[in-house]
Amino acid sequence: MPAPAKRPAEDIDDDPIFEDRSKPFLIRTLVILAIVGSLGILVRPVLNTLRDRGGQSAVASAIEAIRNKRPFGEAEAVVRQAVAAAPGNAELLRLASQWATTQARPEGLAWWRQLLALPEASREDRFRFVESMLTANRLDLTGPELSAMFRFDPSDPQTLRLLIRHHQQNDDLVAAISTARHGVTRHPGDEELRLSLGRLLLQHSAPAARAEGRLEIGRAHV
Repeated sequence: MPAPAKRPAEDIDDDPIFEDRSKPFLIRTLVILAIVGSLGILVRPVLNTLRDRGGQSAVASAIEAIRNKRPFGEAEAVVRQAVAAAPGNAELLRLASQWATTQARPEGLAWWRQLLALPEASREDRFRFVESMLTANRLDLTGPELSAMFRFDPSDPQTLRLLIRHHQQNDDLVAAISTARHGVTRHPGDEELRLSLGRLLLQHSAPAARAEGRLEIGRAHV
């Protein structure tokens, strides 16, 4: 008995029987995809909420650990987790950077830089950064920062005090005296700046400079 002839593929594609069988499969596939897409849209806000809550919890734990002055070794993991979860949290970065810097940890500098890169970073944050770096004797970092701050406002007393301190730590007596003199000229009633000038002049090798120093100290106490 001869074998039945095979139907060409194009005939099968045009056969309404095969077309009818393919439609339910396509419909089921589209329905499943639609359900999965809808679930993704619904679940995403929930996941984001859980993630935000987890980040807030990590930040709260880190802030508590820092304010309780826990040693770096004990709270390092908690603080790292919080910074990773909330890299834009200025309050956390302010605390974490100072906390790590006071314990001579290199993470402090990284967190300072992260803070200063934020739009929320204030001028006061920059002052604290310079003070922390002066304490750590990182004059390579305080010099450029203070130069920028001085260009921004050459009359700011806090900038001048930090700049005097920078020059002193850099063993540059001439620059320290020049900055202090500039400060006294701009702020003649600032007793702290005048005392700084007087004490610096007392360190000078020239008798006339030391005499001026004694005079400035006397004026500061009047």
